[in-house]
Amino acid sequence: MEQTLHHPLRIRDPANQKAFAFALAQASEFGADIILFHSYDTLVVAASETSGIRYYDYAAAARTEMKSLEPLARQAEQAGILCEIVVRPGLPADQILAFLRERSIDRVVMGTHSPALSASCWSAR
Repeated sequence: MEQTLHHPLRIRDPANQKAFAFALAQASEFGADIILFHSYDTLVVAASETSGIRYYDYAAAARTEMKSLEPLARQAEQAGILCEIVVRPGLPADQILAFLRERSIDRVVMGTHSPALSASCWSAR
């Protein structure tokens, strides 16, 4: 079965909404699953109540990022498309390439942080 990887960044950006709509259409047309993949390089900082020492809470950061993707996963599932959410800390380029090496992915649909890039269409053959 073909799988589609979608990398949403700012979900409210029109370019990313179009990318997700395209991923849904492709998954529907080809009977594919969707993997909502997001990498992040910011960490949630928490303070211990007893010591006041700040530390990075990796689990809280991952939960926060996953929650932001849940509405998209529900939308895919309502369309009858199997959907998995994968969230990883790290630089996006590194994490995307690592994930692609680990899994059998047929197509990649990506969003962008950059409004300038959303006006352009990038393609590779």
